[in-house]
Amino acid sequence: MRTLVLLLLLCSSAQANEYEVLVERAIDVDTVYGTVLFDWGVAWRGRIRSNFDGWESNGIRFGLANTSPEEIRKGKVATEALRGLLRGSKLYITPPAGKSRIGLYGRPGGSWRVVTEAGKSIQVKQWMKVRGHLRK
Repeated sequence: MRTLVLLLLLCSSAQANEYEVLVERAIDVDTVYGTVLFDWGVAWRGRIRSNFDGWESNGIRFGLANTSPEEIRKGKVATEALRGLLRGSKLYITPPAGKSRIGLYGRPGGSWRVVTEAGKSIQVKQWMKVRGHLRK
C-alpha cells in the first residue's frame, strides 16, 4: 500500500512540485536517507537520489566492474562537502515533470535545493559542479 501511495503521488502531477526532505544522513554525494514530505500530509522515508552523478565513495558503482581508489577518495571528499552543506540547512527536492519520478533503483529523485540558516538558496547540482564533485 505504501508503494502504491508513493507511486500515485510521484506520477500523478504534470507539474513539478517542490517537497521538503527531512535528511537523516548523507549516504554519498548524490544520495541521502530521509523523509520526503509530500502534499496532503503524506510522507515517504528511504533513499532519495539527486539529479546529478557524483563520485562514488564506497567502491560500488552499478554497471562498472570496480571503482578506482582515486574516485573513492574524491567521493569521500564530496560526501563530506554535502554533509557540511546540509548541516543547519533544509533540503528540498523537485521531481522531474512529465516523466516517472522513480529512478532506476526504486528511489525517488530530482533536483535538490538547499536553504541555509541564513536564508540563502543554493542549487546543489551547481554547487557541486563548481567544486569538482560531479562525474560529468
